[in-house]
Amino acid sequence: MLLDEGADIHVQNKDGFNCLMMAAQEGRLEIARLLLNNDAHRTQHHGPRRHEEPKTDHGDTALSIAQREATHTHQYNKKHQEIADLILEYQKHHEVSILKQKAEDKKVGSVFKMDEL
Repeated sequence: MLLDEGADIHVQNKDGFNCLMMAAQEGRLEIARLLLNNDAHRTQHHGPRRHEEPKTDHGDTALSIAQREATHTHQYNKKHQEIADLILEYQKHHEVSILKQKAEDKKVGSVFKMDEL
């Protein structure tokens, strides 16, 4: 599989779509699950923006895409809703670790600033 070979799941196309957004748009539940298990919900940035959800050029996230598709399509609406639910579950599960990391970042930042004095 491409992930085993080090494929970049964070790469975005010219419109800002990444792999998770495409899976959400196409109703690909198992692919979305695989991507989420590999941290596709986060940006590829380091620093303070690393905890943000990637967005398209129009400001859409994978969650907003899945939710929109769940209400606008007939053939895949159940899969789209399952993807939206999966993303929400994943975000809830990882929210605590993100908050802990942000607190640690602030703690390290404060120590660093004190060392600079």
